[in-house]
Amino acid sequence: MVTNRLQGTDGVRREVRLSSDPSLEGMQPLQAFTEKGFITEEFMEFYTFCYVTDLIERGEMKIGEDIVIGWDPRDTEGIFTSAAVDGIRKAGGKAVVLGIVPTPAVPIYMLYRGARGSCVVTASHNPKGQNGIKIFNSKGLKFFPEDDIRLTKRIYEMDYHAVKKQNFIGKLEIARDDALRVFTEFSCDSRNSWLCEPDIFSRIILIVDPANGSFSGIAADIFRRLKFKEIIEVNNNLNGDVNLNCGVIALDEISSIPSDMIQGGGKFENNKTINKIFQIGRERKEDIEKGEVRVSGAVFDADGDRFYRVDYYPFDDTVIVLSGDETAFLQAGYLMKRYPERYRSSLYVNTVESDFNAAIAAERIGFKTILTGVGDKWLLREATQTLHTFAIGSEESGHTITEGYLRTKDGRDISIFIGNGLKSAMNTFVASESLFSEAEASHYFQKLNHSFEHSFKKTFYIYNTNKPKLARRTDLWKKLEAFIKNLILDQFENGVELHLKERDEEPDMLYIAIYGKGEQPPLSPFVKGDLMGCIFVRNSGTEEKTGIHIRGSLDYMNRLVYIGEKVMNYLKPVIGKSKH
Repeated sequence: MVTNRLQGTDGVRREVRLSSDPSLEGMQPLQAFTEKGFITEEFMEFYTFCYVTDLIERGEMKIGEDIVIGWDPRDTEGIFTSAAVDGIRKAGGKAVVLGIVPTPAVPIYMLYRGARGSCVVTASHNPKGQNGIKIFNSKGLKFFPEDDIRLTKRIYEMDYHAVKKQNFIGKLEIARDDALRVFTEFSCDSRNSWLCEPDIFSRIILIVDPANGSFSGIAADIFRRLKFKEIIEVNNNLNGDVNLNCGVIALDEISSIPSDMIQGGGKFENNKTINKIFQIGRERKEDIEKGEVRVSGAVFDADGDRFYRVDYYPFDDTVIVLSGDETAFLQAGYLMKRYPERYRSSLYVNTVESDFNAAIAAERIGFKTILTGVGDKWLLREATQTLHTFAIGSEESGHTITEGYLRTKDGRDISIFIGNGLKSAMNTFVASESLFSEAEASHYFQKLNHSFEHSFKKTFYIYNTNKPKLARRTDLWKKLEAFIKNLILDQFENGVELHLKERDEEPDMLYIAIYGKGEQPPLSPFVKGDLMGCIFVRNSGTEEKTGIHIRGSLDYMNRLVYIGEKVMNYLKPVIGKSKH
């Protein structure tokens, strides 16, 4: 089957198989990817070869110029990462190899040394049996759909047999130590950490969870330089067990963790981070209640571009979870308070998956808000193309982007916008300590946990789905639109106006906004006016699943849940591939 785009939300991501696997006998790497759904080491080589070839033929680089590459630790034998390096060198690029480093370190180092491009071999928050490739252009931006389409076309036109026979043209340089030096200096720069008071973190005992991924050892070391009271690192094994009972993926759609969830059979029984926070939090309970100590956690995903914050709440023995919505709003509040002239009417950007009350709250404190499709690339687009000052871009899943500053190898100071879980973590802790540090402990936690009034959100997932069935304006797409509209009108007794919202970033997403009767819905953003709720159905760009997302006022929670369940039951038998 020929498709115009092999990539999802962020590059390619699939289950991995060796090309020698009997189930793939006689198949070329593109066939294994499109027909079997597997990434092989041959596909890795093929993909990076085509990427570099495209750069050379379009005049964006010359043979022998630098391409920076790094990866997360899921490929313990280095079979897939070595193949990706081979592809770069066979195409004529000099492979500047960083090894296991967090994703943000790769484009930062690329920009530092003026390389022509960069890529990261990772499947991010996906489980260890999967892998993939994220690509950045020479400006540090991720590929947009038009770039993906162009690269996909080249892959279909290229003969893998010729690639396999190709000799190495480009050289190889190992640059991990230099890249980590640059990343550490970038992170500790007060313009990026926002750290103006040297003892601001002196009360925080910080548990660092790198999800057995790329930040293992790296994030904890940088946090120590920032003088937290104590740093405790967990889930820092480089044995390939990425995201296993750890990392941000374990916290998805969870806002609070009661103590019974770490007991026998509980969701977090085997989660070292949450157990450690409960342990130390209980040990220091009195000190936390007096405001003398805080027990917090910085939780990342395997490649380090996402961050969630967790805190022990001593007054009812729970752990508070702050997703990307909450951490971004805290950062935004800090920026507006510290630099009001610069950030008044600046952009606060989030995605359709976010709590839409976050955007309403951001507008109330002086920001201009924009809603985008899912993917931090769309936040990056707003950061680099808007005529307004860009303040912050946020995804509920933990991607947060604020301006960073980098001193390049040739001595220039440049402004950069890159998804960086560590920067988001540093900025979030600076924000909370600056905004709430003088408050009594109970008031501090109240402000931390309720920085804005939350709306209701829930997602129902259907796994192993035949996603092309839900492409825009297919028969199923049209039937689903009618089914959802009828459900909404029935539940709200025709007292609402429904509006189908189309997004260029995600043309296949079916998004229906629910407004009060007679309200005039704005063109953009979706969050103004009498917006009562919304429901949208979208295929995941990173996994084989389709989500039914519902968002709205808490007043309508039961009706929205009913609609979501009905849509899931309607869609499940017609979009699933099997009972897998």
